[in-house]
Amino acid sequence: MILNRFNQVRKSLFSLNSFGMKPVGVNPFIKSVIYKTYCLSKLTYGIGLYALKRKTLNLLNVNQNNLV
Repeated sequence: MILNRFNQVRKSLFSLNSFGMKPVGVNPFIKSVIYKTYCLSKLTYGIGLYALKRKTLNLLNVNQNNLV
């Protein structure tokens, strides 16, 4: 369930490509600020309702790092 929500986050970040957020063209710091501001809220809204395992948390961290 939580990984499906992360796929929505990934899609929302990739949807910003038309605004110049291509992987090569943007400073990683700026990309991370935009990610935290506009995309991460889709994942964190209501996340406290889930009992997440350590393995799932590690997988989310790796996927977030790969995005940014």
